[in-house]
Amino acid sequence: MDEKPFLEFNLFDLKSATIEELKKFHKAYFDVDNILSSASELKYTSQLKSIINNEFANPSPEFVKLFAKQVYDGVITPKLLEQFTSLVRRSISGLISDTTIFPTA
Repeated sequence: MDEKPFLEFNLFDLKSATIEELKKFHKAYFDVDNILSSASELKYTSQLKSIINNEFANPSPEFVKLFAKQVYDGVITPKLLEQFTSLVRRSISGLISDTTIFPTA
C-alpha cells in the first residue's frame, strides 16, 4: 500500500471531479483495473500540482534557468539568475491574472 492516499476529499466541499472518482467504487461500475489506473493518475497528478504550485510561489534556480535560456543567449550568471527569478515570478503572476477561465475541479 502507498504511504499517500490516491484520493482525499471533504464531504462538506465535494467537487464534481471527486464525485466522478467515487462513482467508480459503486457496485454497478466497479472495475479494479480502472480504479488502479485512476489511483495512479490521481497520485501523480496531486504530486505534480504540489510541485508546480511550489515552483510558481518560489521558483527554483533550475526552473528559472529553463525559461531564461529560452529568451537569453548569454551565460546565466548569479546576478542574471536573480533578475530572471524576479521576471519569472512576475510573468507567472501576470499570466495567472490574465487567465480568465479556470477549471473548477
